[in-house]
Amino acid sequence: MKIKSLISDQFLNPRIHTYAVLFLIIVEMVLAFINTSRIHDSQIFKMISLFLYSFLLIWSIFYLFFDPIDETRLLKLKDNPSNHQVYDGVPENKITALHNFYQSIYDSVVKKGKTVYQLKFYEQIISPDNWGNYLKIFFLLFAGGKIFNSVLPVSFIFYELIVLLSLIGCVYVALKQFFIGFRNNQLNDLGASHSALSFIVIGHLILAYLLFAWAKNSISRNYGEERLGSFFEKPEYKTQYYVLIFPDNSISKNYKLVADIEVSSEIDSYEDDDGSGIGVFAYPITRSYSHRLINIDKVYLPNGGYLTFDDCELEKNAKAYCTDQDGRQWTIELTPEKVIR
Repeated sequence: MKIKSLISDQFLNPRIHTYAVLFLIIVEMVLAFINTSRIHDSQIFKMISLFLYSFLLIWSIFYLFFDPIDETRLLKLKDNPSNHQVYDGVPENKITALHNFYQSIYDSVVKKGKTVYQLKFYEQIISPDNWGNYLKIFFLLFAGGKIFNSVLPVSFIFYELIVLLSLIGCVYVALKQFFIGFRNNQLNDLGASHSALSFIVIGHLILAYLLFAWAKNSISRNYGEERLGSFFEKPEYKTQYYVLIFPDNSISKNYKLVADIEVSSEIDSYEDDDGSGIGVFAYPITRSYSHRLINIDKVYLPNGGYLTFDDCELEKNAKAYCTDQDGRQWTIELTPEKVIR
């Protein structure tokens, strides 16, 4: 079995990488609690943040797939061919090959002072020892999404590419582990490893769902449609739709007119009296939900005039009762027809 690797004069210390990510987390938390809009909006801050996130993300991806072996670690690994704690995540049928590999690179590492980066086995990539790299990648994608999407077009493409490849990888692992578990069930080969397989499948499916949501939101924010109900609908935008407008006290008489609408998102909360807990230990909890706001700004009349509304919120398939700038009452219904110019 041939083991693939890279040899370098530089040793990228995993601890420094971890400390750098933790430092970035602390900085993000501090900035979240203070008023930093002037800092966040500055081009210099955005470019520095883009460089840091890109560098740490590439570094994290590298460590997800490559295992750094320097002189200290090699001396420990070389003399422990049967110690499974040293070879954590490595299948038993590959431990001998890996031990022989360590012996073959001994001279290069110890005598020449080089570092070997061993391409991890599939089992090593999905093992618990590697979950720290998973977390770093997902934190950087989550926290850095706004930076990647707002600085340069190429940074958006880079972000979407990483998210897409990560999504494909998570789906691949989930499917592969599912079929391995299914095959074990068919062979009645159940045991401790079966629950681990199920956890890996569920975990990767959850990660795949999050990645899909981030990719969709990113595309919608940058290149989304200004159309109600579209799969890639923008979070916020202004556009024109046709509305049916009924004069006050009129049930059937109406006019189909062009209206300026503004679409946005809002997060509301409510108290759930059922709450949590049992009996005397029950207590209400606050739940949050997000919904779309559709507000009419202006309705254009056939004679060239227009009506303006200060607070006229619409809903799909429902009528709204609004007051125009002159105090007149109108019943307004939003149609699904967008104005095409």
